Amino acid sequence: MAAFSLNDLMRRYYSGVTGVDPDNGSAVPALSQPVNTAPATAASAPASRVLAASTSASLLATNLNRRGATIVNRSGQEVFIRYGNTASDTAFHWVLANGEKYEVPFGITASINGFSVLAGTAPGLLVGEYTA
Repeated sequence: MAAFSLNDLMRRYYSGVTGVDPDNGSAVPALSQPVNTAPATAASAPASRVLAASTSASLLATNLNRRGATIVNRSGQEVFIRYGNTASDTAFHWVLANGEKYEVPFGITASINGFSVLAGTAPGLLVGEYTA
């Protein structure tokens, strides 16, 4: 049984070279699809400012081209974040404490709403969106 380093196996696997499985000596097939090594790109809109309110407020509208978004809480209050529907302190997906940043996961294209029990202070929430 031949001994291969992990780096050698990875290099052979990802370069499309058929290798040998060190555990049983069987052939390891090359990838049938090329590996994309190009960096992902996205355009970004300027960050907007939204004051935290004691009612649910729209932070981002539905956007099928969204690749990601960032929400930074500078309101002085906890903010409850919810995708797709009205946010409240009992219906939310994420709680964002003052000073925290939230990265919206890839694939979330629904509207995003925020709610604070007390009205916040300026600068409020800084919201940036990255699109295709």
